[in-house]
Formats: sequence, C-alpha cells, structure tokens
Amino acid sequence: MSTFPVVLNNLEQQRVIVVGGGAVAEEKVQSLLEGGAGSLAIISPELTPVLRRMAAAGRVEWIAREYRPGDLRGAFLCIAATDDSAINHAVAAEAKRERVLINVVDDPAYCDFYATSVVRRGGFTISIGTDGQMPALAAHLRRRLARGFGPEYGVLIHLARQLRPTMSRRFPDPAQRRRAWQALAESNLIPLIRRGASDEQLWEHIERTLARFAAQEPGRLPTIPSPVREAAP
Repeated sequence: MSTFPVVLNNLEQQRVIVVGGGAVAEEKVQSLLEGGAGSLAIISPELTPVLRRMAAAGRVEWIAREYRPGDLRGAFLCIAATDDSAINHAVAAEAKRERVLINVVDDPAYCDFYATSVVRRGGFTISIGTDGQMPALAAHLRRRLARGFGPEYGVLIHLARQLRPTMSRRFPDPAQRRRAWQALAESNLIPLIRRGASDEQLWEHIERTLARFAAQEPGRLPTIPSPVREAAP
C-alpha cells in the first residue's frame, strides 16, 4: 500500500477526539497536545491518572462514558484506542460516514492515517513510520535518532523563521532563494550553536554565507530575541 506522508497544521482550530482512556490513549493524547490540538475530547468511562489530571486542569475534555454513535459529528480527526475491536470498528465506520480522519490503533486496515514516532526539537521534527506494521521499530529508531539531534536544531529552525521575510525580499527568484537556503543548511551553523555562539556571531555567520548569493547590497537582517537559545521553543 502506498502512503503520502504529511504534517497536519492548525490542529488548535479543529475538534479532535480520542476514544479510549488507557495507556495507549494517554500516549496518543500526549502526542496530539504536542502537535497543537486545542479542542481535544476523550470518550471513555475511565482514564489513566495522567489523563485525569489533564482533564482536571482543563487541557482536555472528558466525556465519562462509552462511545455512542454520533459522537464524531463535527470532528476533524479521531483516534480509536480502546481494547475492544468491536467499539474501535464502530468508531471507524462512523468516521467514514462523517468524513472524519480516523486512526484505529494496531489495526491498519481501518486507518486513514498512521501515527508516527516523532523526534521534536522546537520547530524541527523527524517522523518515523512503518505504515502501521511495526510501531516498535519506529519507536526504536526514534530513541536512536533522539540522541543525535539535540536542541540546537530547534534553535536553527527558530533562526530560519526569523530570517524568512528577509530571504524573500533579498532573493526574489525562487531558485536562487532555494540555493541560498541550501547554503545555510550545509554551513557551520549547527556546530556554532552547539559551541554556544552569541547572537551576533550567528548572524555574522549567516551574513557571510548569504553574501556569495546576494544579487544586491545585503539588507538589514531581522533582530532576534536575545539570547537566541532561550527564545527557541
């Protein structure tokens, strides 16, 4: 089966539902909240202690009962994570009728999408998937990759976010702009951040790297909150 990997954006504006309140549901809820889900409801008569605390703190809505037909109306995305396959399949059937994106844990045939294992460093994300066939392998690789990609990558993405408006003005030609970004990606920025370079040193390095591509006099680079490392997510 062919798949098309994507990243969902603006989940804070969508209703998301998790059916189930056990350990697997807890893991999915944590991932959804990290991904920005802002209107997340859990449908389950019981919750893990962690999920109970989330509900008490108002981070999630707890609908304290079993799933009922009609619960997915108006939702954008749903994860069925109960230990009862009949309930999971009923949830999936409603999701199809209501055009809700559905993931049934450990049941790829009923899934519109697969949850991946993720290494997240601020705006830098590595996603590892196995088409739902071997999540344990994805989790194993995530742990290995996490050791090699530290918070410096989040700092770099934070810098890139600040730089984007200047890049568009300075390099209006898309092909030239892509080459400039590539030069930055292949430059010495990550080692500099790891060594604790100052804001000024980082921007001086960026300016030197971009100078070779500049089609006109370099403009003033945007100001970054200082220190950069503390400002990064």
